[in-house]
Amino acid sequence: MGKIFRQELYQLRCRWRAWILLILSLAGCFIISRRDPVGIDGDWKLDSPCFELVTKGRIGSFVYWHRHNPRDRHYDPALTELLGWFGLEPDETADEESIYLLTTEAQYNRIMWFGGGLLLLCIVLPAVLARYPLNTGVPDWSARFCGSRRRAARAKVLAYYLVSLIFSLANTLLLAAFFARYIVSRQGIGFFLGTLAAHTLMELAVLSIPLYIAFRCRNIFAVLGFNTLYGLLCYAVNVAAHTQNGVLFIPFPAWLHGLRSLWQPGTSPAWLIAAAAVCLAYIAFFGWLSVKQFARVKEREAG
Repeated sequence: MGKIFRQELYQLRCRWRAWILLILSLAGCFIISRRDPVGIDGDWKLDSPCFELVTKGRIGSFVYWHRHNPRDRHYDPALTELLGWFGLEPDETADEESIYLLTTEAQYNRIMWFGGGLLLLCIVLPAVLARYPLNTGVPDWSARFCGSRRRAARAKVLAYYLVSLIFSLANTLLLAAFFARYIVSRQGIGFFLGTLAAHTLMELAVLSIPLYIAFRCRNIFAVLGFNTLYGLLCYAVNVAAHTQNGVLFIPFPAWLHGLRSLWQPGTSPAWLIAAAAVCLAYIAFFGWLSVKQFARVKEREAG
């Protein structure tokens, strides 16, 4: 198993055209994830269900262009107005740095619940990492080489989940670096690692169904079509879940991903553990179905 998995990674490294497409999809995922969900206007209020992501530079630009009387240190119209936008009380000591620091929790919550960028990954990753190689016949050759179609399929499934894991972490950490760089200092490393682990499992669970579709459908255009529809469904479910004030536990990864209450500091860790358990079940089940599907194809041909 280890030998064929290394072979799978080697074949993936050699496909430079595929990596160009994968990197472009990661960039697109980042761009989509930082924008407001379609049909929902973002708000700068810290308690808003859909907080509009801001950088320190954006806050500084606002202050720079709207400062009317820079000589008066006791009253700054730009900062006063900006504090009101965030729902904060007027504070003469406030500056761009302190205002940005106060947005950390709202921005982190917004990053974790909105999974819009997964739409692009649902379309690209299964087609590039699974269906196209299957159509070329390379996995069939690997199966003959190792003597087992199941081992060959397991290696491909593990490689798919590994790349998906890297992409999920890269996208989330990039967003956190841009918009919530103080989350560890404000909430602690335990909160950050716990929510990051649960968030990653949810994204892998969302991507597990498109993997099975890629193994199930031989036509790559059918894979792209079905996974586009699935991605749109997950997008809509994810956005619908963000309106919930509490935890309405529906065991569907896109719904759990979108529950804002799961990503807030006061949420019970039991909810995150339960959500992670559901997502692990999805990952294992659809990975197993994918392996079974690849093994079954040869059995049908032999029959």
